[in-house]
Formats: sequence, structure tokens, C-alpha cells
Amino acid sequence: MAKGEMQGFVDCAECGADSPVRLNKNQKLFYVCPACGLIYPNMVEGQAKIRARLRPINAPAEKPPEEKKGDAEVAAGVGIVAPAPSSEVKPPVEPLKKPKPSILDMLP
Repeated sequence: MAKGEMQGFVDCAECGADSPVRLNKNQKLFYVCPACGLIYPNMVEGQAKIRARLRPINAPAEKPPEEKKGDAEVAAGVGIVAPAPSSEVKPPVEPLKKPKPSILDMLP
């Protein structure tokens, strides 16, 4: 396996985006999420997690989960009611206290 060779795809652990997995010169896996950037787990556990989630390059795309009855209504916002505005009086915000002067502040 050559340096930088693409190994497959994983879903980003942070945002879930489909990210290509590559191999570095030390034979460690890493991926570059299009939204989050470089994800590079160096520890054995991190490498094992990538290997467990790795989808081969030529693997068929996963089918989206089937919608349950009523999911379309929720997605469209049907039946969702916004909360009533609160009439609760909030206490005034106190200004921040000035920090104590430092010895460095006293130098000319």
C-alpha cells in the first residue's frame, strides 16, 4: 500500500459526513472530513475504530432509512406549536467587576 492511497470511506465521528480514508507513510489510517477537516487518530484504539467503520471504495451506498408513518409531517412542521413568549421579568445584569491592578500596570 502506497502513501496517501485511498482505503475507503467512513462517516465522520463529529458530524457524520462521508469522508475518504487514506494511509500515511507510517501505515496509519486517517481521514479528511469535508466539514471538520483532518481527523488523525494515532492510538491503537483510534486506528481500530476506523478499521471497524471502514467501507471499501467499491462498496454499494447504504440505503437511507425508511420513513416511519408521520415522519414526513414532523419534517414539514405540521402540528408543531411554538412556545408562548415568557412574561417573566429577568433581573438586571450586573456589570463586570474591574480586575485588581497588576504590578506591571504601575510601571512607567
